[in-house]
Amino acid sequence: MRINTRRASVNIVLVIALVFLAAAGVYAITNLNLTPSADEENYLLTISEISDQHELSAPENAEADKVMLYELPVGSVISLTAKTEGISHQITCYNERNRKIDSFTMSLDGYGRGERNELEAGETVSYAVTYSDIDYAFMSIDITEGEETISYFFRVVKAEAQQQSEDGKVELIVTAIPTGSKVLVDGEPQEFLAYNINDYNYFRLRDIAAVLTGTEKQFNVEWDAKSDSILLTTGKSYTIQKCDLEGNPSAENKTGLATQSTIYVDGEEVALVAYNIDGNNYFKLRDLGKVLNFGVDWDPDAKSVLIDSHKDFTE
Repeated sequence: MRINTRRASVNIVLVIALVFLAAAGVYAITNLNLTPSADEENYLLTISEISDQHELSAPENAEADKVMLYELPVGSVISLTAKTEGISHQITCYNERNRKIDSFTMSLDGYGRGERNELEAGETVSYAVTYSDIDYAFMSIDITEGEETISYFFRVVKAEAQQQSEDGKVELIVTAIPTGSKVLVDGEPQEFLAYNINDYNYFRLRDIAAVLTGTEKQFNVEWDAKSDSILLTTGKSYTIQKCDLEGNPSAENKTGLATQSTIYVDGEEVALVAYNIDGNNYFKLRDLGKVLNFGVDWDPDAKSVLIDSHKDFTE
């Protein structure tokens, strides 16, 4: 599963061999481990789900005999925990010509991209692979200890689309259309990047937490990467982040993937429909109003969505 890349020349040859062998079909499919992990002395790397894996022959003079290339379905979560100081990381993206075209770090809360490579002892970062990652020929998670870098190679594939019945089940893949509806929070206009999915309005969870913080309906949002859980705590203030409440009037249609994370409200597991869009979780607004008990209404004359922190939720 891993490759030691201390020597740059070996790494370049290895990547080229990996891609061309995969393209030519020169590989053997091994038995699948659907939740692979690398529990090393100084770090723990886990992947929540893989759909396939290929064992490729490494080039001559490489430090490993085999190269493992994993296929990760959209929505799969990569998590890295540092057991000691001195662990750094990045995710590297390559095109079909084996050229590095992007790199980034994972984040502490699992939402989007992080800001620093090096981890503190006991710190966990994670990243949920997105639909846009399919555009890369392949990617790698590169973990560095001192002068040694270990690379774990993967490519992202589309999750199997399954149309399911409406009796409590949801579509795994949906088209999210930016909503043109106005939104009033306690009577004041507020800009959101919200989506219409199957005729329901879906809002970014942290945006709702941001507009309600400081009111009697405030709640906090936390991400537990180890258990792949979203933790909501009512009555607790939320710390607004730089990326919160960023509207985008020119937003385009997006693909949403059903969120697989477990959701807890005040420690109790709840069943909510949510979709991951560009690394962010979007929830049906009325569902959030119901479990968090804030007012949600629709003004047909003004064609406006109403969020009211002074009222309880009503059906």
